[in-house]
Amino acid sequence: MSFVVLQVETVPEHLRGYLERFLQEVRTGLYVGTLSARVADHLWDTVLVHAGPGDAVMIRPDNSEAGYKITGRQHPRWRLVDHDGWLLSAIHADGGQP
Repeated sequence: MSFVVLQVETVPEHLRGYLERFLQEVRTGLYVGTLSARVADHLWDTVLVHAGPGDAVMIRPDNSEAGYKITGRQHPRWRLVDHDGWLLSAIHADGGQP
């Protein structure tokens, strides 16, 4: 079991309700909880299928130097970039690809 943080934006209400079965919503769209790796993988797959045009990011423990792994959906304005083992957000100012 490991601690998981999941953040979603502009996703359907039915997906938010589904996430609340497994995680606690501490702020609008921000979910936290302790899950097995199998359940965390299942939730992420569910988010990818049902998020529609919405956005999502999951943070979970990992054996990397940082100690965690960030997984994000494709987003037209930003993307995650690996910089010597650290994931950084590359943001494009005009809304295009960074």
